Amino acid sequence: METFSSTSPRSPSDKPSKFLPEVTEALRAFENQSISQTASVESKAVKLFSIGEAEMARDTLTNYSSQRAMDALDLGDALLGSIEARHRLLYGYRAPVGTEMSGYGHPPTVSVHCRDRQE
Repeated sequence: METFSSTSPRSPSDKPSKFLPEVTEALRAFENQSISQTASVESKAVKLFSIGEAEMARDTLTNYSSQRAMDALDLGDALLGSIEARHRLLYGYRAPVGTEMSGYGHPPTVSVHCRDRQE
């Protein structure tokens, strides 16, 4: 199974196989943690629904989901920072080619937007 999309613009110098095992391990651990917490969060929401506290139940689910999403972003940031630093030390820096952002095979009408996190 190929983990990286064949449409992703990368150079052989990017060394994805060097860092893939640690990324896979971190993502699996994160996913397993999420799975292990789900029953408890769902149970709390069910109890709240059963006593007529629908809004609190929804808030419980929303807050948990939102926090896991933020935790996932933090994990991604940490992995990226760590891998980028070690890649530069081990293999050097590869500057982007050209001035256009890659569309990763998407049509020109699709764009990526980044915005600040609201914490």
